[in-house]
Amino acid sequence: MTDETTQRGYPLPNPDNIARDDATRIRNAIAMISDDVTELEERNVVASETIFGSVRLATAAEASAGTATDRVLTVKRTKDMITSALQAIQGAMTALQDTVTKQLTDNDAEVDQAIHDLNDSVATQLQSFTTTLAAKFDKAGGTLTGDVSLDRANGGINIRGKLGGKDRWVLQLGDGAAEGANNAGSNFNLLRYANDGTVLDTPVSINRASGSFAIKGNVTLNGTFSTTAGAIFGGDSKVAARFAIGGEPVGGSQAGDVTVIRAGSPTTGVVFLGNSGARYIYWDGSSYQLGGAGAIWHAGNIQPVTSLRAVHAGDLDQSSVAQVSGGTDNFGTMCAVSGIFTSNFTGNTTYRFRYHQYATPQGWFNFN
Repeated sequence: MTDETTQRGYPLPNPDNIARDDATRIRNAIAMISDDVTELEERNVVASETIFGSVRLATAAEASAGTATDRVLTVKRTKDMITSALQAIQGAMTALQDTVTKQLTDNDAEVDQAIHDLNDSVATQLQSFTTTLAAKFDKAGGTLTGDVSLDRANGGINIRGKLGGKDRWVLQLGDGAAEGANNAGSNFNLLRYANDGTVLDTPVSINRASGSFAIKGNVTLNGTFSTTAGAIFGGDSKVAARFAIGGEPVGGSQAGDVTVIRAGSPTTGVVFLGNSGARYIYWDGSSYQLGGAGAIWHAGNIQPVTSLRAVHAGDLDQSSVAQVSGGTDNFGTMCAVSGIFTSNFTGNTTYRFRYHQYATPQGWFNFN
């Protein structure tokens, strides 16, 4: 006998089975179906996503409310609801488009007027700027009729002269040095640069605090050079540096005048020769002094040598090596000795050193 069942386990008849056997199987299947129906009716199970049970179709109101959890929609009702929603959305979008279009149309006039006003304002500003710019200094050059002010919050104030994009000269109207008490800082400098644009040195500088003016290198004067407080050349008050006057080369013939006035004494002057400080011509206000050797000029006349004499520096005792008698000058004065005289009056040999002196109106002086 063939034993077949349904998916739920109900016995099925088979043509190859004996009718008596299938009758029993059919009877059993009917009984099982009846039991299942009875159990389902007794349970009244509501269908869910995981349980088999009964379910009711939703009404139009329930479908529109969309709150029931035990109702289902038919395919047609679902389609009708979707179609109705799309139509409502389309109507809303059409209305919104009409509103936006109308608003844009209403705003066109205002936008056009705003653009027109903006164009007029820009044109007015450009005309004013053009007029103002025409009165300003042109980048390519021009003439300034007023003052130029360079104002910075900090740092140096520089005016640069370039060639091919490389610095040649820089004028510093304030070198950036920190300012402090007594007007220190922000000094004036003129810098020179090499062909490659690197700085060489500072040939001209002025200290803002002291007013000191420094020049590096040779200075050629085509006019008169004068000072009321003295001048220092090359860092040496004895004029160790050389300079040209009247355009003549250094060391050559000078076509200009040189006026020398000592600091604090405008009626005197001195010219030093060499850098030792011992060779000079000095005007003391009434007489010329030559290297400290006495006056050579007075009241318009050269002071000549008026007299010569031979003098001695005292007597020297051999035993005590001491001066035992006076002379015209003290022993040990630097002079040129012209002779030695010896004597032996006391049993000791004494020596007398003779030298010469010359006289001028200023007094007697040794040959040395």
